[in-house]
Amino acid sequence: MSVFSAVPVQTTPGANHVFAPPEGWFGTNEDYLALMRKRWAEGGLVKHQMGFTARFVMNRSAMPESVIEGPYAEQAMTIITRIAKPI
Repeated sequence: MSVFSAVPVQTTPGANHVFAPPEGWFGTNEDYLALMRKRWAEGGLVKHQMGFTARFVMNRSAMPESVIEGPYAEQAMTIITRIAKPI
């Protein structure tokens, strides 16, 4: 059984986080967004973890971006904001 940690949200390739690309990955900001869309669309546990992380981050503080780290932090914040947005 693995342990899931919502924060900090780590976007560095190879980091053990749902918002991190795989190790050795070199992509543009658009590539990162496409990768995250693909993960979300595949559903299952990954989609659940992405949703949980988004809601946790947005409810955690007045400055949720402070818990997002790595080269794709800005893109991850955009995704997190959209996921956590109430319907």
